[in-house]
Amino acid sequence: MEFTIERLENGSIRFLDLKIHVDVDGGNLNTTWYRKPTDTGLMLSFRSMAPKVYKNIIEGTVHRIFNSTSTWEYFDRGLEEATKCWENNQSPPQFINRLLDAQLRKG
Repeated sequence: MEFTIERLENGSIRFLDLKIHVDVDGGNLNTTWYRKPTDTGLMLSFRSMAPKVYKNIIEGTVHRIFNSTSTWEYFDRGLEEATKCWENNQSPPQFINRLLDAQLRKG
């Protein structure tokens, strides 16, 4: 078994899909949604032959972003990043917007 330790880098540390920002002077912690630099953004293409049930990754991603961000500004920024990723995987804007609206209404 090998143990490792993470050190603060530019006032932040990464853990799973979180990036924790540490304000050393004020003692505050803020969190943002984090994706590794090696993340290619590839996921199941909307145009694939798979059933739509498998293409509904938007709901889970919104939930993850909501739970990993500490402010509405970071939540909004995370949704913008995720929307670009969905669009790059050929999801039509009306499909994305419909699922986003439904998920945000759920709370």
